[in-house]
Amino acid sequence: MSNQNNNNTYVQQILKVQNYIFENLDADHSLDKLSHIANLSPYHFHRIFKGIVGQTIKSYIRRIRLDKSALKLIYTEAIIINIAMDAGFESHEAFTRAFKKQFNVTPSSYRKDKIHLSPLYKVQNTKGIINMEINIEQVPETFLAYVRHVGPYTECMAAWKTLYSDSEVTKTFGPNTVSVGIGYDNPQVTEASKIRYDACVSVPKNFKATAPIATQTLACGRYATVTHKGPYETLEDTYNYLFSQWIPQCSEELANAPCIEFYLNDPNETAPEELLTKVCLPLK
Repeated sequence: MSNQNNNNTYVQQILKVQNYIFENLDADHSLDKLSHIANLSPYHFHRIFKGIVGQTIKSYIRRIRLDKSALKLIYTEAIIINIAMDAGFESHEAFTRAFKKQFNVTPSSYRKDKIHLSPLYKVQNTKGIINMEINIEQVPETFLAYVRHVGPYTECMAAWKTLYSDSEVTKTFGPNTVSVGIGYDNPQVTEASKIRYDACVSVPKNFKATAPIATQTLACGRYATVTHKGPYETLEDTYNYLFSQWIPQCSEELANAPCIEFYLNDPNETAPEELLTKVCLPLK
């Protein structure tokens, strides 16, 4: 096996671990358990994880949990000590120290100043959004081939190019193929260089991925959906409206899952102002 193929295999193994952590964020994650998922020895797993992700496994889990805590401070009225406990901290003081180290502000100040900290509360352009019909839909289970992008959402095109240049992926394309984007992080909370995004396309369940392509299953679930029309760069307008206007006023509660986007037409054949994106917010 070449060094490049070996490295791609490690990346796939670490992706499996990252997905597992995200789906089970509140669980206790032992080194033995995570290394078993990666099919690596605990000793090698720790070093490989840090080499690929840039953080130790402990630091990575803490950062993801603190990002989730920041969202709770913004979007819920839960008391801070309960948010701290949910994030795995045993005291308010320990949570405050860790939170301030990551966000340069205390949790109480972050919540108090959320209007200033989060552009989600500053809906700059709702023209054409407020009148959009928001539906509650059941999104079916879908098997996906994907490439993980880490960095600003605006720079994810390289992942799409990698995915669509793979001949084994493209030969599966048919009339029912769908293109899906999975955004794991809120850009108003997570550092831009650490934002995670999966560029995905549906494939048959018997599809065998070859690095750097990986596979995952999008679970069946309830979503609030709305169709955004316009350039991908303006998608934030729709998210701004959904989070600052629709969510606070509706009776639905967000599920602990990422938002997903279905790209309904081809950007290579469609004018930017005519692009259609189905934005889906996960619901309990």
